[in-house]
Amino acid sequence: STGVRWVIDPLDGTTNYLYGYPAFAASIGIEVDGAPAAGVVSESLNGDIYAAVAGGPATRNGKPIAVTGQDDLSRALISTGFSYSPQHRRHEAGMLVEIVEHIADLRRGGSAALDLCWLARGRMDAYFELDLKPWDYAAAGVIARCAGAEVRMLPAHHGYGPAIVAANPRLMPALVDLLTRAGVIVPEDERAPVSG
Repeated sequence: STGVRWVIDPLDGTTNYLYGYPAFAASIGIEVDGAPAAGVVSESLNGDIYAAVAGGPATRNGKPIAVTGQDDLSRALISTGFSYSPQHRRHEAGMLVEIVEHIADLRRGGSAALDLCWLARGRMDAYFELDLKPWDYAAAGVIARCAGAEVRMLPAHHGYGPAIVAANPRLMPALVDLLTRAGVIVPEDERAPVSG
């Protein structure tokens, strides 16, 4: 009734947590009248706190962070994640074959919130993933945008929802083109509007 919605994920990277793999986080996003307004992500093991309010700077432990200026896709380090559905994973593996020859390398962290925060601080150049829920990216999406990333929700060729694609604006056109050719996202002339 207030127009404010809290989007909370107390444990993003559950499988990592269960296995003791050091990439999991708590994430709190705030939307005002449906628009992302603020986000905080706590990187649980090392205590790093990423935060941003829409229109302001993104920070890590109170210090400003920013995305890389990489504009050459062949030199870009890109992170992604995989669906829990075996059928979707099989399709994603085929897509990666088409992607890896055009980029510097690929990473899979296992926490969408941390992938977006690491993009925001310049640890990688771009990120994409399918089959996410709003609590996976609500907070970190604000942080990435405030750090200079373009964050887009695009229709995916498969999965439960749109693909989230994030990169600095200079890299985004080439990344979207590559993901379209690889079958990750639907070509622009076939796209219907996506919410998220």
